[in-house]
Amino acid sequence: MIVQLTGEVLGPEDDDSIAVLVAGVGYQVEVVKSALSHFRAGETVSLYIRSVTKEDGTQLYGFLEKADRLGFDLLRKIPGIGPSAAMSLLGAIGRERLWKAVEESDLDTICVAPGIGKKLAQRLITELSGRLPKDLSTGRAGSAGVAGTELESEVTLALLGLGFDKGEISATLPLIPEGASVAQAVRFCLRSMAR
Repeated sequence: MIVQLTGEVLGPEDDDSIAVLVAGVGYQVEVVKSALSHFRAGETVSLYIRSVTKEDGTQLYGFLEKADRLGFDLLRKIPGIGPSAAMSLLGAIGRERLWKAVEESDLDTICVAPGIGKKLAQRLITELSGRLPKDLSTGRAGSAGVAGTELESEVTLALLGLGFDKGEISATLPLIPEGASVAQAVRFCLRSMAR
């Protein structure tokens, strides 16, 4: 089983996957759509991989963080959530915000993900509430976690004021570089949404 790939990005394969060249072999790896624009051809990337075998072959799912791969595995254990729904949730909301929404029974935030209705969101809350492992449910440690939440709130308000919808904004928030100021974070999100 492939658990990690490090190689050169050849470019996007389609709307939700990239091709990665490793030791002369090209692998098609599905990534969350919100991160797709951050992979540039010619750059070296290291991805945590989960391979899922289906009737039509094996699909590789790639994650920049190990915790996202663990989150993907956790989501797939819930009846009705397959690989596509798990990727949709992680891509549209982000792992940390998703776990927070689960713990707070926030159906509206969970339903931001494409293809996720209230019934499935409620099942997600029922199955995971109070059962999330600590390393998955906690965000950045200590004061950085508080600062990250405040930053996201300020960026969201600024982008809503510029006319962007909540779904678009939610998809870019988890990608904000750590240590960014509010102004830098807003510019980063604007660039990401313009791609």
